[in-house]
Amino acid sequence: MPFKSLLVPVDTNAENQRVVEIAAQLASLDTGAMMVLLHVIETIEDTPENEVRDFYAELEQHARASMEALVDGMTSKPATIERRIAYGH
Repeated sequence: MPFKSLLVPVDTNAENQRVVEIAAQLASLDTGAMMVLLHVIETIEDTPENEVRDFYAELEQHARASMEALVDGMTSKPATIERRIAYGH
């Protein structure tokens, strides 16, 4: 069955490399399949945004660097790889 896209939730743990590699292989089976790496930063409820802005910026920067390391470590890459960061809980 062809895939149009694969959503791969990741955290900042280097152990995600194996999961990302398997997803990349699946996405590479179909020309044009897209792989989306998603990292969710958990928000702190009932905390004013101005008190956690720098904290979230640091977490986001770390998440972006971790996702880039995962992509750089791939042995096979699908045509399109998107990196997304979301906030929630």
